[in-house]
Amino acid sequence: MSCVCVLLLLCFGKTLGAPLSVDKGAMEYLVQFGYLDPRVMRDDPNMTDDMMGNMMTTSVAEFQMFFGLEPTGQMDEATHEVMTKPRCGLKDKHDYDEEKSFAPFGSPWKKQNLSYAILTYPSNKDLLAAAVDEEMEKAFAVWSAVTELNFLLVASNMSADVMVTFASRAHGDGMPFDGAGKVLAHAFPSPTGIVHFDDDEPWTIRKYRGENLFYIAVHEFGHALGLDHSNVTESVMYPMVAMYDPAFRLHREDIQHIQALYGRRTRPPPDLCSDPTFDAIFQYPAGVIYILKGEYYWKVAADGPVSWYPKLISHHWHGLPGNIDAAFALPSGKIYFLKGDKTWAYKGSSLLPKYPRLISDVWKGIPKNVDAAMYYDESTFFFFKGDSYWKYILNEHHDVNTDTYPKPLSRWDGIIQDLDDVLRIGDYVYFFRKGRYYRFNCITHLVDQGYPDLPDYHRPTGPWWFRCRENGTEDYNHQGPTEPGHRNVTAACPTLHTAPAVFVAILTLSLGQL
Repeated sequence: MSCVCVLLLLCFGKTLGAPLSVDKGAMEYLVQFGYLDPRVMRDDPNMTDDMMGNMMTTSVAEFQMFFGLEPTGQMDEATHEVMTKPRCGLKDKHDYDEEKSFAPFGSPWKKQNLSYAILTYPSNKDLLAAAVDEEMEKAFAVWSAVTELNFLLVASNMSADVMVTFASRAHGDGMPFDGAGKVLAHAFPSPTGIVHFDDDEPWTIRKYRGENLFYIAVHEFGHALGLDHSNVTESVMYPMVAMYDPAFRLHREDIQHIQALYGRRTRPPPDLCSDPTFDAIFQYPAGVIYILKGEYYWKVAADGPVSWYPKLISHHWHGLPGNIDAAFALPSGKIYFLKGDKTWAYKGSSLLPKYPRLISDVWKGIPKNVDAAMYYDESTFFFFKGDSYWKYILNEHHDVNTDTYPKPLSRWDGIIQDLDDVLRIGDYVYFFRKGRYYRFNCITHLVDQGYPDLPDYHRPTGPWWFRCRENGTEDYNHQGPTEPGHRNVTAACPTLHTAPAVFVAILTLSLGQL
């Protein structure tokens, strides 16, 4: 870029205005962002006013060219307006860098799996930590979608590759923030991995006012990965801030530059719309549904899939293999995964001690290589394999009554074998099989029929769970009914934990028949 600027300046040399009178504010700005030699700010007896003016004229012209203005070299209104816009705190040019404490941009990380920690959160109490976590996760996912990079959030007391901090004014890196406005954040590449956000800024999430946290995070994480500023206005690495865009996508230049450092994702993850079958499904206590398929997992919220997924299973649940047979979660947050003859138990994303273990040691009487598994209530679990199922009662014996189980799967109102997995939500049990699903009603003890004007069960999984079009493509803007979206309705129905005694007796009797 520097060579281009010099050539263009030579071309425009005859048209540049007379040397500028010294504008201290403009000088400080041009020095700060790499356009002007910082020596002009020092008392140098060898530098005359004419020399300083000529240097200012040249640096202003370079600034104007970078931002697409007419390179007159004069501090006109348009140039001043650009200088007042909120922006990233890193330099646009590095010709006058005096110290090289940070690796140069273009230096990639030497590994694909990177951890990050959020050391401090915004002091603005309107921004919950969970919401900030989500925006950071989305921002990292933008870069992982087009490279082989994977990112994992770790606790703030753990060592991490990228460390995120919200700080005000002087904060220990020699680059103090300036209060609300102008400099919003800055970041440094490998091996430093520092990302700082100015805590004095009015950070917002999914709003058209304030400073959009997601967009700035994508930009700063680009720096942490080794990208420099771009003069392409549509690029996320453009120094100035863009307005909030709910349909944000990386510009092709961003993709080209990040792939020049890390390569492209050679094997794209599976697509749940083109093939809606999966290995396992479970609902976490917070209400989010997890889908596992091959080496990847997805999150599905009440309004459909979370758009920045899938992610690698092994990067979230360390030590867990892909191609899981079945999974289920307890209200405590404990998650069980089953594969072959082994079971893994996690609390959140942490593997519990002594796991993995043999299924026969943990779930006595349950066979290996199950097709599906389901948490029903605090003492009842179901396991499915082929055309049979087992009910596991958590009692003092911790086993299955082998005198009465297994029983035929057809007892669930004709559900047939070869299940993908099973999930209970409220008073419904969902049976997933080969891209379609049945909804079993625990009250009527029957597979539900469709509502008026809606199809009967079994329904296609893609449109009703993953917001897919009928032709197998994604349609995240689809506003039609989705099965996960009914959770707020079904959750209002009495359950084993909240039902009146009479209802519990009826439901227990119905369950007992299984």
